[in-house]
Amino acid sequence: MAGCPAHDEADRVGLEMLAHLLEPAGYTVRIAPAGGLVSEMMAAVQAARPGLICLGSLGEGSNVRHLVKRLRSACPEIPIVVGCWGLEGSAEVRTELCSAGADDVVTSLAEARVTVPRLTRSSPQPSPSGSGTNPPDHAPAGRVDIETAVEEVP
Repeated sequence: MAGCPAHDEADRVGLEMLAHLLEPAGYTVRIAPAGGLVSEMMAAVQAARPGLICLGSLGEGSNVRHLVKRLRSACPEIPIVVGCWGLEGSAEVRTELCSAGADDVVTSLAEARVTVPRLTRSSPQPSPSGSGTNPPDHAPAGRVDIETAVEEVP
């Protein structure tokens, strides 16, 4: 799973908290650096080929909608959930972000904790052991920075 902070370090902290909540279920969240260039974030997400993208934001605005459009265009087959942490009166924002390409919009970490497994289960992948219980990214549980997890390919 890739975590993409929409704006700044506060958005990254929200994604870190989500990673902590999802870790016991076996999810690995690779979080992009906050405040970087959008093109760098996009390249890192595409190279990581995550099972799900979570765009985290403490606010709303056109920047979040723009990022959803860019992510959907670059990764049409990957589910995208937008975490607009603490947003109230979210029906209009949900509609706007889903029309931009998000698969779902959540407003709390608790809601995200339920939504992530639902979206990743929609395309189950067999586990190498045959048990059928492999995490979506086929990676060990924990948090990894996407900037250090992506390697140059010659």
